[in-house]
Amino acid sequence: MADNAKLTRAADNIRVLAASMVEKAKSGHPGGAMGGADFINVLYTEFLRYDPDNAMVLNNYAYFLSLEERDLEKALAMASRATALTDNNPTYLDTHAWVLFKLGRVDEARKIMQQAVALDAQESAALLVHYGDILKALGENFMAEIYWRKALEKGYDAGRIERRITESKAKKE
Repeated sequence: MADNAKLTRAADNIRVLAASMVEKAKSGHPGGAMGGADFINVLYTEFLRYDPDNAMVLNNYAYFLSLEERDLEKALAMASRATALTDNNPTYLDTHAWVLFKLGRVDEARKIMQQAVALDAQESAALLVHYGDILKALGENFMAEIYWRKALEKGYDAGRIERRITESKAKKE
């Protein structure tokens, strides 16, 4: 019964993510992805049973769990495995750092995220936001704002960035 409740909650999260992707792209319809949310969550688990060393699936499932803020130790094991299987993939390093951040291990998260930022030639907006969030958690508000603004330049949602900056300044006062 508890597993069924977890699957339902995970499926609901996938539906929200699908709707957000369509909204951000200003194109498409979320119906397909939203209708398949239950199936997608089960796919991660089943896929890993047959191919436990698939770095992309390990990474994506770990990140999904971090968004849910559940099974974070499992997510950390998967993110660690994904980074061990690949050679300096900034996206996988980002996920690894993000899971550590969610676990409250911000010093470790920072070290890994520094490596991810250094390796990320594309300067992923999401990665920059995550680094800003980690810096904020460490009390480095000025540097956090710099990375949030870089993410804004890369097309990250302006409202979300402004909220972060406003909250950061409000807590400082």
